[in-house]
Amino acid sequence: QKLGEVNKILESDVVEMSEKLNQIVTNVADGIVIVFTADNVIQFVNPSAVKLLGRPQEALIGSVFGYLNRRGENPAEIDVLKLTGEHRCVELEVAPINWDGKDARLLSLHDISERKQTEDKLYTLSRIVEQNPASIIITDTDGKISYVNDAFTKITGYLPEDALGAKSNIVRSGKHPQEVYEDLWKTILAGSVWKGEMQNRRKDGSLYWSDMTITPILASDGVVENFTGISTDVTERRQTQEQLQQAQKMEAVGNLTGGIAHDFNNILGIALGNLQLLQRRT
Repeated sequence: QKLGEVNKILESDVVEMSEKLNQIVTNVADGIVIVFTADNVIQFVNPSAVKLLGRPQEALIGSVFGYLNRRGENPAEIDVLKLTGEHRCVELEVAPINWDGKDARLLSLHDISERKQTEDKLYTLSRIVEQNPASIIITDTDGKISYVNDAFTKITGYLPEDALGAKSNIVRSGKHPQEVYEDLWKTILAGSVWKGEMQNRRKDGSLYWSDMTITPILASDGVVENFTGISTDVTERRQTQEQLQQAQKMEAVGNLTGGIAHDFNNILGIALGNLQLLQRRT
């Protein structure tokens, strides 16, 4: 009698545990699929798998699961095409189990479409930043450098290992009054964008002109968290402008001296004419 009572209790516990497991499998967000190892024929799908695969349960049961990675990668990424034509990127993880006395596989399906889209966007943005011809630098609010792109190295001569962790003033030339640098920091610390041209110094000590835009990066609470500096080398443009200005000055001087010479020649012409008249009289 006691053994029967124990069996009833055990059976009750098993039923209760089975119900709990069924609730978990039914309500879990990830898709669960069970297939036989021999032929990959689907034996079970939970509601999440039905939704993710985009086909009715009755159509899935008994069909072959054709997404298994033949290269044996685990987990693996698969592209699921729904009947609606929608593509979903799914992470597939496989675990061996026993199902109805046969070797089977438990397939866990996790939809990573949004994550992949975000990763693709971040990858595209990172490539844009890395391959941008303009120098791009990111610092904290103390000016400590946390990122530089390839163009920064080409322009300044500082390798990433030289720049990362150093202060942004490694390129400061000191050719501008202290008030210029103070105004720059005052502007960006207040959360405003600073734009201007500044003469900086390369690693080898040579000077160059940089057209700079420094933008504060704000945290969610509006506090300045980082700075992004984008700059281009405008040394050649500045030299061309200076040469043009010098040429314009020389042209102005030439016009002035030409005008004076013309007026002087007019005066000389009158004087010479009078002298010739006097010479004839004498």
